Amino acid sequence: MQSDYREKTPQEKREFWEDQLRFWQESGLSQNEYCKRHGIKSSQWFYWRRRCRDDETGITLVPLKLGAPSENGGKVVRVITPNGFTIELDLDAYQPSFSRLIREVAAI
Repeated sequence: MQSDYREKTPQEKREFWEDQLRFWQESGLSQNEYCKRHGIKSSQWFYWRRRCRDDETGITLVPLKLGAPSENGGKVVRVITPNGFTIELDLDAYQPSFSRLIREVAAI
């Protein structure tokens, strides 16, 4: 792997791994053999392979307008997915820490 890898921007890293995944597919080698020949750690390989594949699922982030009134007068955010799954968050409970809110939503 390139010695200046750590200095790459996140976008440059993504492009590097997308290229590596494409080169591997074109090589006809097993994943393990490709990693050995190119000095790639298998943990990095599988992390980036999953990450690049997950990004192809078409999932997008949608901005939400916070502060819609709920039935009990508080502020809530309600997200309803295309398959009918609903996530409802009481913003009053998270007011002191929106970073905590984001972490908990990301964990769902």
